[in-house]
Amino acid sequence: MQILPHGRHARSSRRTTFSILILMLVFMLTLFLNVLPAKASISSPGNQALNWAEHYAAGCWYDYGGTSCAQGYDCSGLVSQAFLHGAGIWIGRDTFTQLATNGEGHFHQIPLDEARRGDILFYGTGHEEIDTSWYHMTFGAQEPGTRVGWHEWSGWWQPTEAFEVW
Repeated sequence: MQILPHGRHARSSRRTTFSILILMLVFMLTLFLNVLPAKASISSPGNQALNWAEHYAAGCWYDYGGTSCAQGYDCSGLVSQAFLHGAGIWIGRDTFTQLATNGEGHFHQIPLDEARRGDILFYGTGHEEIDTSWYHMTFGAQEPGTRVGWHEWSGWWQPTEAFEVW
């Protein structure tokens, strides 16, 4: 037969156990989701741009040369509008102009393995998307016939350069 605590000590013990479980859950979720990496902050331009894109552009159709949900987005149109509306930063309209002007002076190249939520990832084909907090997952406008959203890297589809926007 087991003797169970009762009274004030039992309530205190249950509260402590519950508090520890909540703290462990929060810690595990933070590790698993990688919600805010040390480098990223809630107010960083990249986070602001990605938040805007996920809220206003998710589900819009791809359209070459497009810069709005009404007309559709292409990859650079989405990224440029996300930084303009989400963070108030103009980085240029198309991929090649952005790279040629260093994002109108706002790009800081970083190693690909240091890319975090909100950084811009460029693919060797002239394509670009915004990095998310999920492992090998980006947000962007990919190709005709698809909708703007989240895309996973693969063996043949992965970025070649990464830039943090200041």
